[in-house]
Amino acid sequence: MPLRNEDGEIIGIVGLAEDITESKALEANLRSSTATLTRLSELSQALNQVTNKQELLEVVSQTAFAAGATAALLFDIDSQYITGTQPKTMTIAAISRSDELEDPIPVGTAFQIDEFASANIWLDNPDEPALVTDVLNDSRMDATTRDVVVSTANIYAYVSIPLRHNGRWIGILNFNWDKTHVYLDHELQLFLALTCMGPPALASLNIVADLEDLVEARSSELRVSNERLAILNDTARQLNHAQTYNDVINVVLEALPETTVGGLFNMIRDAADTVTAIELIGNRSGGARTVDTPLGTTYSVNMVPLISTCLADPNSAIYMGDIQTDSRTTDLERDIYKQLNIGAQIFISLRQAGQ
Repeated sequence: MPLRNEDGEIIGIVGLAEDITESKALEANLRSSTATLTRLSELSQALNQVTNKQELLEVVSQTAFAAGATAALLFDIDSQYITGTQPKTMTIAAISRSDELEDPIPVGTAFQIDEFASANIWLDNPDEPALVTDVLNDSRMDATTRDVVVSTANIYAYVSIPLRHNGRWIGILNFNWDKTHVYLDHELQLFLALTCMGPPALASLNIVADLEDLVEARSSELRVSNERLAILNDTARQLNHAQTYNDVINVVLEALPETTVGGLFNMIRDAADTVTAIELIGNRSGGARTVDTPLGTTYSVNMVPLISTCLADPNSAIYMGDIQTDSRTTDLERDIYKQLNIGAQIFISLRQAGQ
């Protein structure tokens, strides 16, 4: 404002000034913090909506790709491969690229972590992102490791973000650059935030995947049970229409391979109601294998000790997957079955009214 004398003449100017440098810096920081909070809020919302690991990787890699990253990888670390507190094996769960190149290593490939000499960078600091600005000049890697990372993978800078849930390793996020890269503040803030936001999202997907596997396993068991029930119902229906003993044995063996031969035997009892022999009353040939034993042939229980085994446990089927090694068979029986070219056998007792 003008400064005047007693005659009203302007003799000077009076002004006030304030240094607002600090205020401007605070405003810039506030705008930056607001932008960071907005990005983190959007990231959190996006992570809550992902339905698989590929979607998770694509959501968290947007900032890295905007900063020039060429590839992003998500590795699974399964708890069964953990020794102590350090992970042992990791598997590629998802891959995303900013270019159109096809990644030479497919999803599902597993690695022993000790194969990676640079793994110590993130193993030694499991709660912070491992930042490598310039691979060729990073003192944490030896010359051989630096050369392998650059020449084999064409990686000149990368970030490894450890994903630990409840103190347990569950995964690793990796962002790679094909040239050196200096990380900006908002990138660093995001990478640090991912050490906290990434693990719950990945853990949730793992739980969902485990539940889906469990449902599929139970559904498969149910399908098998339904198929078996259908077979049993069909067998019961056919047995109700069987007119001969041969019809009965054919129905029972219908679900077995065509080379299976079978016989239906009647129990012969003495005056004390003790089973003393069995009589062949029905049989089925299998493919090129024919049953030469005529119907009506009887076998003494003493001649066939396996019959005694069957009678001793009449409520269970007697399975013999390999007759030649089964301890319940005698040497004579093994020789007989070998001559008959029979390698496995099932005995099933048929009882009615307690007999």
